[in-house]
Amino acid sequence: MPQVKDYYRLLGIGPDASADDIRAAFLEKAQAAHPDRVGSREQMQELCEAVEILADPDRRQLYDRLRAEPLNATLNAEWEPVAAAATARAGSFQPGKGDLRQWLSEAATDVQKTAGGRTLAGLAGGFVFGVVLGAALGYFMHLNIGVCVLIGAITGAAAGALGAASNN
Repeated sequence: MPQVKDYYRLLGIGPDASADDIRAAFLEKAQAAHPDRVGSREQMQELCEAVEILADPDRRQLYDRLRAEPLNATLNAEWEPVAAAATARAGSFQPGKGDLRQWLSEAATDVQKTAGGRTLAGLAGGFVFGVVLGAALGYFMHLNIGVCVLIGAITGAAAGALGAASNN
């Protein structure tokens, strides 16, 4: 029988916490545990797993029943796939900022090496600026980072290409 993690303790809340309390606790803990600050990927994965279980009413109810009856074989059998799925989804957390910086730097260097012209270099510079600005906006404003990066990349690339073309 697998050991059941104490998600309430991990988030620093009680079993009577509301959905808003869970979200607030997750955001507070996630800011402190994020790998781009002083935390680690493993800490973020645990927090993501906890909120994955506690934020869903059905999973939370099963989790609470299992905590009350840890030796119940039927509950344990029902819990195992739920816990495995939450762990897998939490495992997909990618810190990203360090990797993103490296990727952007390499992409800009590659474009500048092969471009030879100012328009393509302007496009690449605008793209990089847009991606970084979009990622920062998404991260700090708690928006969908993917959408912010996409919009920033498109507008930045267009502005960079237009600006470079007008200077040629």
